[in-house]
Amino acid sequence: MDVQLVRVDTFPDTYYDTKHFTECFTGGADQTSTGVWTGLPAGDYRFYIKAINNADVNVLGVDKVTVDTTQAD
Repeated sequence: MDVQLVRVDTFPDTYYDTKHFTECFTGGADQTSTGVWTGLPAGDYRFYIKAINNADVNVLGVDKVTVDTTQAD
């Protein structure tokens, strides 16, 4: 699955690079994928689903999104 991060409190919106997630559909509930965007200014952001299995998509449901703002890595 390809996910793009977009800052939506600017005009025009600010689009950041797209991350490719590989563990979304492999089975168990403990499967996770991680995308990392660093150095982002404070603001309002949205995740846009760009594609699933290289096909365009309009709707997707997820159980949980976690945003880590500690920059501990």
